Amino acid sequence: GELVLEPYRILEYDDVKVGFVGITTPESISKTSHISFVNELGGVDYDFDGDATGEKLVASVQEAVNGAKKEGADYIIAVGHNGEHVDYERWSSLYIVEHTNGIDAFIDGHSHEETPYLMQKNKEGKEIPITQSGTKLHNIGKVTIGKNGKIKTELIDSKKITSKDD
Repeated sequence: GELVLEPYRILEYDDVKVGFVGITTPESISKTSHISFVNELGGVDYDFDGDATGEKLVASVQEAVNGAKKEGADYIIAVGHNGEHVDYERWSSLYIVEHTNGIDAFIDGHSHEETPYLMQKNKEGKEIPITQSGTKLHNIGKVTIGKNGKIKTELIDSKKITSKDD
């Protein structure tokens, strides 16, 4: 019942505050070294808000988005390890966007898909871009918030990056 990590962080870029909300699939417990989550009695100490319906994860994400907005974030970028087309649809980035509001873009991972720009309607019917850079750092995902507020996502071939500012 206690958070191990903060659910979001707000960074300022000039006079714009961007809230980054961290999300991972509850599947992480079974897809990683299970020993990382087990205590000395063999019980699991951690939970990633997984339930059969997906409601618990969606509620936690919405609470984090609302908290970041209340704290003054102008934009919310979800940074997730959820995947688009995965075994548990209720924990996917597509499902999370569809069942929440306030996320402006979703940078995703987990299913290793190369998705430069996928649009998904949120709970209010607003189109939200989702991007995923594939696997093994072949691409770097980039999200740009224009001065007009328009959000653009793209993938950059990592072989073309020669410095941190490329």
